[in-house]
Amino acid sequence: MADLELDCDSLIGALLHDVVEDTDYTIADISKEFGDSVGIIVDGVTKLSKIQYTNKEDQQIENLRKMFLAMAKDIRVILIKLADRLHNMRTLKAMSEDKQREKARETLEVYAALAHRLGMSKIKWELEDLSLRYLDPIAYREISESISQKRKNGSSILQILSKPSVKSFRKSESQHSLWAVQNIFTAFLEKCLLRIRALTKFTTCLLS
Repeated sequence: MADLELDCDSLIGALLHDVVEDTDYTIADISKEFGDSVGIIVDGVTKLSKIQYTNKEDQQIENLRKMFLAMAKDIRVILIKLADRLHNMRTLKAMSEDKQREKARETLEVYAALAHRLGMSKIKWELEDLSLRYLDPIAYREISESISQKRKNGSSILQILSKPSVKSFRKSESQHSLWAVQNIFTAFLEKCLLRIRALTKFTTCLLS
């Protein structure tokens, strides 16, 4: 949450987001103790947590619609929910295999898609990566190894190409431009990864 640089009420709301579900405290109690803004945030996150997900397309659309309605009232609710799901996916190993796959599919079809619509690329990519790790571990490992190798090769190429220009960059105190080139190349590799995923998913559908 701190990485998103949200306000104080958002951070308090994030810390208290599951208090109503897990304790006897009510939204009124939270509003009285921490203010109406925090109460509204916690209430919104609590309502989103009660949405029951299924793999049916119409249910997925309904879930997204409800989330956007909540976002229209206070976008911080959505940001906290995305951060909460990201945290859950990072600690998913503790769950059973069936639960892992269920959460991973829900994350991929609802939360990653929502992050994409909000332009939150970093969170979207991590949610997709974590989901694929549990939905198709073999494909995930193969893609990760392939991307890792391509990054090593790409770094070597960049080092060779950039050597003649290093001195001039240093003289003008613009060496950060080399890092920018590296980031552009990394972004290109990420796009390749997305295409590989899409192809993998399409192939799986044909074989199923």
